[in-house]
Amino acid sequence: MRDMLRRLLGGGVLLWATLCHAELPAEALSLADNLINPGQFNQFSQQVLQDLIRQQPELARYQGLVQRWSKETLSWPELRQGLALRYSQHFTRDEMAQMNAFFATPTGKKYVKYAPLLREETLAVGQGLIQAGLPRLALMLQVAKAKAGDSSPGGLSLPASGAGAVSGASATQLSQPVSAAVSAAPGTTASH
Repeated sequence: MRDMLRRLLGGGVLLWATLCHAELPAEALSLADNLINPGQFNQFSQQVLQDLIRQQPELARYQGLVQRWSKETLSWPELRQGLALRYSQHFTRDEMAQMNAFFATPTGKKYVKYAPLLREETLAVGQGLIQAGLPRLALMLQVAKAKAGDSSPGGLSLPASGAGAVSGASATQLSQPVSAAVSAAPGTTASH
């Protein structure tokens, strides 16, 4: 009981500290400044607004109102406090000091400059891998469905053309290891 009370009180104190913007370590605030400077934040918030208006064209008539809302809602001081709180939850003061020292170097500054682009490129590489792998997944699903004796019509078909298309020869090549994997999977029976 005492343990549960301590946890509840501890959680309440953490929530209260968060809501009241408790004193955050200087290292955490510096880390927020190093990773996202106010200039980058302003560019980001403008991009978010432009995207919002592009997605919902009716907002274009109220662009001034939306910009005012953005300035009131997406403020750098609030974001900085929130980021610093998150950083201090995941890193010690010493770790944040080391990170700040790194971000003060030319290499660290270059990393911060390219980090958003690297994130986008990472997502693009992942999406490309997924697109390239979809035909194999469709084959794997077809084999599993056939193995299970499921003859219901379903949307398990390979792309017919384009970058994701699979030729007959490559479909056969892909299905061989897939068939072996499915027959070895738990819950299936081997048909050797």
